[in-house]
Amino acid sequence: MSTVFADGSLFSNVLILGTGFSGLATSIKLRTSWKEADFHLYDRDHSWGGTWAANTYPGCGSDIPAIWYCLTSDPKGDWSKAFPPRDEIYDYIQKLVAKYELRHMATFRTEIEGCKWNADEKLWYVNVRSLETGKKWVHKCRVLFTCKGGLVEPNRVQIEGLYTDFKGPVMHTARWDHSVDYTNKNVVVIGNGCSAIQVIAAIHDQTKTLTQFARTPQWITPRPEFVPGRITRFIFTRFPFVLHLLRTIVFFVIEAAYPMFKKGWLGTFIRRIRAHHATQNIRKKSPEKYWKVLKPDYEFACKRLIFDCGYLGPALNNPNMELTFDRVVKVESNKVITKDGNSYPADIIIDATGFDLSGGFTNIPFIGEHGVSLEDFWANGRVSAYETVLVPNFPNNFLIFGPNSATGHNSVLFAIENAIKFCESVGVKKLISGETDYIGVRAEAYDRWIHDVDSSHAQGLLQQGGCQSWYLADNGRNATTYPWSQLTAWLRARWIDKNAIVIGNGEKKTK
Repeated sequence: MSTVFADGSLFSNVLILGTGFSGLATSIKLRTSWKEADFHLYDRDHSWGGTWAANTYPGCGSDIPAIWYCLTSDPKGDWSKAFPPRDEIYDYIQKLVAKYELRHMATFRTEIEGCKWNADEKLWYVNVRSLETGKKWVHKCRVLFTCKGGLVEPNRVQIEGLYTDFKGPVMHTARWDHSVDYTNKNVVVIGNGCSAIQVIAAIHDQTKTLTQFARTPQWITPRPEFVPGRITRFIFTRFPFVLHLLRTIVFFVIEAAYPMFKKGWLGTFIRRIRAHHATQNIRKKSPEKYWKVLKPDYEFACKRLIFDCGYLGPALNNPNMELTFDRVVKVESNKVITKDGNSYPADIIIDATGFDLSGGFTNIPFIGEHGVSLEDFWANGRVSAYETVLVPNFPNNFLIFGPNSATGHNSVLFAIENAIKFCESVGVKKLISGETDYIGVRAEAYDRWIHDVDSSHAQGLLQQGGCQSWYLADNGRNATTYPWSQLTAWLRARWIDKNAIVIGNGEKKTK
């Protein structure tokens, strides 16, 4: 329960910014092994869920096997499909919120306008604004967990006439309007990533025409469509150790794909096999007219892989569906015009161009020790976080699923749990209990981390595979993905370099 001061400010021992899986996993940890009840969460959305609250488009789901896409504290074995659909993931989150009595711990529809470190009090001052009433207040805390996910804010496509001349609805996949009826309508989809593939596979047979405008081809790989039966679900529910064993096996199977993201003979061998398999799948499922344009000219695993969920077939086999790489340059009242001068009818336009990752954590102004802003500290290609969690000059602020924590092959939930375990290893329980009032990372340790991350990425496919990926910043640096295996992340979260961490000391602010 937050303390209210006479000046209207609030205090909680722990604040969590974000109610997606990062915020949920942190809250569960606080509730259970960390034994802390004085915490609060803020989120700009309307409910718990993060990415899974924001993305509700048809066909939305995870591309990670279902039994691995759940928290270790609460494994789930009764998924309806091998790869979990969005609604089941969202329902799983809501059940955990109810189980751990977290619903009243969060305030929604709020914007974090800034976070400032007070060196005298060893507190974070968090400025909050209600998106519904406009009311502003300050919420102070001793420990701050920044759980800001990346797949939430839309990257809106900009085309002449799209928002001014077009008479029909325009909607981004991350802001899906369920009141729009696309039945027997001329639908245009702009984009060729995971969201576009999923939504096309889900709605193609309900539209009059569906035209997809893609910029570059993607490596689309087949996925198993195993549906757990009643007996399987019963075994997982009745005998939890079987589920834990299978989860461990799935982890190592998924992790075996890690070498393909690196140079060397093993990576080359795995990529050639996977690329051959993907190419054969294209020829098996899609019309011959698309065979050449669907196969990328860059190396396999250079971008995030996309799993086929019914896009190659039956979607591309639908006679009312057309895929083109001709670029849309103008939108008129009921049609789109392309660079080659072609015209396509349009009643509805779906923007499936992904998410805006440009601001990242700097969308929230952070002011740390010595008045240093996080945006300035991260300038000149220094965006990262030590072990994906800590940044110098910003003590007691733990970034969960922070920079360089994403993976191209494994579950984000595993990365989140590794980050939380790292927090535990550096002594966050002592910080929460008051045994210490300061935890930070040394600047020299951060510099070594940056060097090691960049050196490892320089040997990887994401920077050397001949493609432009959303993993990379405009300067070509990768501040998104983890440079080593997730097994390495698991080990580093438990066996830390204690010399890199500062505990109990910090800036002594002069009067």
